[in-house]
Amino acid sequence: MLLSLHAHHIDGMNRQQARRGIYAQKWIGNARATHCLTTIGPVDGRTLGPPMTGADNLEALCRPLLDLLQRISGLDSVYLTEIDWAQQRQRIRFAHNHGKSRVTEGFNLPWRDTLCRRALTEGIRLETDVPWRWPDSAAARELGIKTYVSTPVRLGDDVLGTLCGISAESHEVPAQVLDLMAMFAQLLADQIGRERAAALEWSRARAAERTATLFAALSDIGHICSRARTLKPALHQSAARLRVLDPGAEIDVMLPTDVAEPTAQAICDWARRCCHGDHTTDGAGWWRRGTRNWAACEAETFIDRDCDSVGLASALYEGDFQGGLLIRMRDTVFDDHTMRQAMQSLTLHLSLLATREHLDTHLRHAYEELERQSLCDPLTGLPNRRCLERDSDRLDAVVRRRGGHACVVFIDLDGFKALNDRHGHDMGDRFLIDFGRRLAEATRTDETCARYGGDEFVVLAHLDAADDAEPMRQRLATRLAGQFRLNGIDIDYPGPSIGIAVQRDRHESVGDLVARADRSMYREKKSRRGSGGPTAS
Repeated sequence: MLLSLHAHHIDGMNRQQARRGIYAQKWIGNARATHCLTTIGPVDGRTLGPPMTGADNLEALCRPLLDLLQRISGLDSVYLTEIDWAQQRQRIRFAHNHGKSRVTEGFNLPWRDTLCRRALTEGIRLETDVPWRWPDSAAARELGIKTYVSTPVRLGDDVLGTLCGISAESHEVPAQVLDLMAMFAQLLADQIGRERAAALEWSRARAAERTATLFAALSDIGHICSRARTLKPALHQSAARLRVLDPGAEIDVMLPTDVAEPTAQAICDWARRCCHGDHTTDGAGWWRRGTRNWAACEAETFIDRDCDSVGLASALYEGDFQGGLLIRMRDTVFDDHTMRQAMQSLTLHLSLLATREHLDTHLRHAYEELERQSLCDPLTGLPNRRCLERDSDRLDAVVRRRGGHACVVFIDLDGFKALNDRHGHDMGDRFLIDFGRRLAEATRTDETCARYGGDEFVVLAHLDAADDAEPMRQRLATRLAGQFRLNGIDIDYPGPSIGIAVQRDRHESVGDLVARADRSMYREKKSRRGSGGPTAS
């Protein structure tokens, strides 16, 4: 939330006491943040599909992103602001409120009084104790703001606004979420850039009737680029649209990955040189025969003698040439200033698409990694309890479709606490890792093994006959007992307690089987009491 900040003094003793309180709160906040990431469930890349590919304005893109950001981060409120540098004002454009701290869309206040300005000036992305860092914020005290996150929304070197979040409690936001927040800010900046470019194009088109058709074509290409997911088809569609504008023009699509012909290779090499030449602006260029800058085209074999002007529109990502359009025209009716603007506009559209394509790829990879982490136990690498619940539904579906029986095996490591107490937690972790590896090797490809929590593991299986359960239990018991070599020490392990439950009828769910298998395991544990746990040989 944007807050009015007033000067306030804290002496050395109070500041030291405040820091002590923060250390304890940050530990609690860390646990809460981890709980947030692990309770949101698997992140589906399709969640962002419509915003990324179907949004045609800033609000349609922003609101789903804010909703998703709030669910991932667990913050009370997240919001997008815009900064009017001329008036030195900041306004909240869109907000998503969920918890105690709430912000109002349209709220406007002087830029100098905002937390965003202080965070941007001090280079702070996350502050989990706002009263300590900015004690002169009376509004923060009144509203009980504890946690504040902020990422600038940049388009090139310009800061257009901020993407922020607040919470009434100390809330540690993981680095992964902060990185996603930065990606969201870049997507929003790209959308703002597209909308600004479209507005600029239409205003210029209305300025002169002769250029109206040109800017209509540029607008169409802007829509093509905003709807496209990859660069190559957008380049071909843009070239086709420009050919309608001037049927006599020769328009070539340039793609560095598609240069089988020597001429295509020569054109791409020339475009790369031009992107950083004296007569181009950020990958856009316009040359006319008879002018001083024509020397850049005169020696090139792909420039026909009867060609009087050449245009270059490039798709750039972080300054690197990703592709573009080469336009060769004869007797063009457009003046040089208009065509230079047109090439710059085309370059902006194409570069925004190239940037969005790269960001979409990075975003998909980030979501795939988050999904993997949300379904994986970080210590053993086995599926975790959440993944087990998902696979339980799949097992129910398999039984309904194929018949047979659902089977659950519940495994508890006897003597694990004694191993931890005697050899230390590092040895205990190594034992869990090795045990998980053996369990994974002992299960078949159509079975699911998972770490249920602590020293408990669960196996899900589909059995054709209920009598197959006992051989399965014996197979696991044999493979999971024996000698473990951990950190140079041989550990003799007599094996875990194993309980097994087979579905009695179709109305019994996998969740019911887990409870029965757990009770069965405890009966075996009681009968095995005194058999011992892992011991060093």
